[in-house]
Amino acid sequence: MLLASTRFPETVEVRVTSGTSFELSVSDASLLEALPLAQNGWKLAEGIPALYAVLERAAATARTMPDRVAAQFHLATKSMPRSTEAERMALHRSAVLRP
Repeated sequence: MLLASTRFPETVEVRVTSGTSFELSVSDASLLEALPLAQNGWKLAEGIPALYAVLERAAATARTMPDRVAAQFHLATKSMPRSTEAERMALHRSAVLRP
């Protein structure tokens, strides 16, 4: 539930290998750079606490990837008019006031 409302496009696939051993595959390798490589591009997590730690780290990394906030802003405002000074000021205010 911790990651249920996340707002980033990267994905993490998790599969059980045996007991409490897990393999993870990510859509962007930078999410899990510190983990050792496993076979076929999958990375390892040993135990449930380690799995949760890896998922939390991946989510934190995804939220703070470079240009993430700027890309979301440009996507949200690309259809807004920009032809007058008043429109440009409104666009600027929307950028400042967005959470």
